[in-house]
Amino acid sequence: MINMLPWAGPLGRTASVLEMDVTELWKPLIPIQIIGLVIMLILAVFLGMREKRRIFKEYGSLEIAATAEYALTENDIKDLETTNKDNSLVRPKLLWINAILALAVIGVLISGIIPAGLAFMMGVSLALPINYPSVKEQMGRIREHAPNALTMASIILAAGLFLGILEGTGMLTAIANDIVSILPGTIAPYLHIIVGFLGVPFDLLLSTDAYYFALLPVVEQIAAGFGVDSVSTAYSMVIGNIVGKFVSPLAPAVWLALGLSGLEMGRHIRYSLFWLWGISLVLIAIAILMGIINV
Repeated sequence: MINMLPWAGPLGRTASVLEMDVTELWKPLIPIQIIGLVIMLILAVFLGMREKRRIFKEYGSLEIAATAEYALTENDIKDLETTNKDNSLVRPKLLWINAILALAVIGVLISGIIPAGLAFMMGVSLALPINYPSVKEQMGRIREHAPNALTMASIILAAGLFLGILEGTGMLTAIANDIVSILPGTIAPYLHIIVGFLGVPFDLLLSTDAYYFALLPVVEQIAAGFGVDSVSTAYSMVIGNIVGKFVSPLAPAVWLALGLSGLEMGRHIRYSLFWLWGISLVLIAIAILMGIINV
């Protein structure tokens, strides 16, 4: 839901296709964002309670489950003891300075004054000498986190190469056009609703650029021929697709999150697709009832 913002990719691409101001495009979506956040929180509580019941049923208590699931090896115990003994890296007195620095970086990202990569580089360049004045300490912190950073960077580069091949060869655009061409003509007046309903599955096949720059213009033209407003078509496709990015194998952020959590893409899709697609369908239904999407 947070991705449905004026400076985020989906609305920026949609505004570019429709040739309208992105802020004006976003304002009617604010109620949907709020409702979506509430639904996500309710779902999180429900899944948490369901997992808690499963743990109690299988292990009897959370403590036993934690012991069985995360039994420490001898090396882990040594690392833990070393960590407990060495508190030299803790910077409690600099909490507010670090918080202000983090908020400043976020503010620069939101304002769009400079590219995001440069904003993060400047933030790190300030955070390191503030927290660790010694060059030796700074290099130690960089070495400590470099392996994870390089691994994630490699994953993102690999996903980018895969996506670049699909886009550069024209396969993604062809997929988008073929999907529309095989639909029966009788459903053409409701094509924007149908594509919105299929927004999450489409994210498994299409990149964000292909969805908004290739599929959206085609659907918009067909629906406009039957009197459907272009903005209504855009809203249907944005709302239907916005949560699908979190199960898309073409999204580098998903690979990053899975890498950090030690999960596999296939397992993640099998578990998350049902819930995310359900949220998407509920939001589209609510948008239709509120008049944001015209049928």
